[in-house]
Amino acid sequence: MAPTGTSPRGKQPSIRACPDGGSNWQLQKLEGKDNHPFSIGSPFGSSGWKQRCKRDRWLYWFLHAHEYEPEALLALFSEVEMRLATLTLARITEITEDKKMYDAREKALRDQQWALNAAHREGEIKGEIKGEIKGEIKGEIKGEIKLIRTLEGILGLALSNVEDLQELDLADLQVLTSNLQDRARNRA
Repeated sequence: MAPTGTSPRGKQPSIRACPDGGSNWQLQKLEGKDNHPFSIGSPFGSSGWKQRCKRDRWLYWFLHAHEYEPEALLALFSEVEMRLATLTLARITEITEDKKMYDAREKALRDQQWALNAAHREGEIKGEIKGEIKGEIKGEIKGEIKLIRTLEGILGLALSNVEDLQELDLADLQVLTSNLQDRARNRA
C-alpha cells in the first residue's frame, strides 16, 4: 500500500492492513429507496467480527451506529474507545430528545401566552367598541331628551320628567320627538 501525505515531523505514515493481510471491508452500491447509497458488508462474516481490524470495526460503527440501540452496540463492540463513543452517542441522543421535549414545551407555553394575550386584546377592543356604542347611545338619548323638553316648552306643554324619559329607549324617544316636531309645524 502506498503511504499518503506526510506527517508534521516529516515521516510518512503507513497504512496498516487488517490482520488477514488486506482490507476486509468493501463498499457496495445498494439498490432501493430505503437502503443507504453505500453500505459495508455484515460484520459477522466467515472470519468473525473479533478478527476484523479496528479500522473495519470503526467504519462499521460510523456507518451503522444509528441503526442500533446503545445496548446492542455495547454488545457488539468491546473496545473501551468504542464503548465510550457508544455511551457518548447515547448521551447526546438523550440530551437531544430532552432538548426537543423542552423546546416543544416552551413553544406550547409561548403559544398559550400568545393566545391569552390575543384574547385579552380582543376583549379590550370589544369592550372599547361596546363602550363607544353605549356612550354614543347615551349621548343620543340625552340629546333627544333635551330636544323633547325644548319642544314641549315651545308648545307650552308641561315638561316631561327627565327620569321618566330616561327609562324609554332611543327609538321611543325619537318617535316622541317626531310627534312634537309635527305638532310644532302644524301650529305655525
